Amino acid sequence: LGIASDGDLKGINVAGIGLYARGRIAGINVAPVGIVGREQVVGFSLSLVVAGRGRVGGVTVGGLSVSSGEVVEGITLAGLRIDTENLLGLAVAPFNRVRGEQRGISLGLINSARVLKGLEIGLINHAANNPPALRWLPLINLHL
Repeated sequence: LGIASDGDLKGINVAGIGLYARGRIAGINVAPVGIVGREQVVGFSLSLVVAGRGRVGGVTVGGLSVSSGEVVEGITLAGLRIDTENLLGLAVAPFNRVRGEQRGISLGLINSARVLKGLEIGLINHAANNPPALRWLPLINLHL
């Protein structure tokens, strides 16, 4: 049903419900409900929810959400939201929230970044580091 580790999980990790590690989860990671790495989740990850306190990177697909307390990097897709401190790469979800710096592209209905160094494409786009008149824009927001 599940795989849990006090340390790291490396290699091909497949579980019936979820994966959890106090350390890193690295490799090919598949679980229908959740993948949670207290340090990081890297490689190819596919689950309803993918979360890491540290880095979440590689190719990550979350049926509902992908979140990180540090950085999401690589190609990330989520059915509902991507929520992270920093973003490096491509994020595709209805709601993309970057509480720190975004370096890359976010595609969604609503995109928000405190520090945008890239491109947001969606219905509502927010870049807090843009001049006041350009912070909230429809369709596209850009800051280089």
